[in-house]
Amino acid sequence: MSDKELVLNAVSNLPNNVSYDEIIHSLYIRAKFENGIEQIKSGNGISNE
Repeated sequence: MSDKELVLNAVSNLPNNVSYDEIIHSLYIRAKFENGIEQIKSGNGISNE
């Protein structure tokens, strides 16, 4: 899925009365999670041990 498709999907799942700030926050959090998942997959995650 392209970045544009991910953004459109994330925004379409938000309620209709969401504010601009809430949209930006949601996209920011999603980007951080995606970045973290990619780091883990590439072996750059931080171990709990």
